[in-house]
Amino acid sequence: MIFMACTATRIGEASSCLVRDIDADQWVWTLRRQTTPGPGGMADKGTKGKRARSIPIIEDLRSRLARRLSAN
Repeated sequence: MIFMACTATRIGEASSCLVRDIDADQWVWTLRRQTTPGPGGMADKGTKGKRARSIPIIEDLRSRLARRLSAN
């Protein structure tokens, strides 16, 4: 929930976030997809706007996110 609030994203967008989508040098997340329920389970599809967008990672979220990224 903190991640969604700090990035102003929808639940499907946040749940589709992959480590490779985050640039920890520039602290930018490139949002390329969203996860939605479908036949047979969850499926990835394009964003609601049909295009990728860059989302800045605010200072307050960086330390939490850095710990998660280093765990992978």
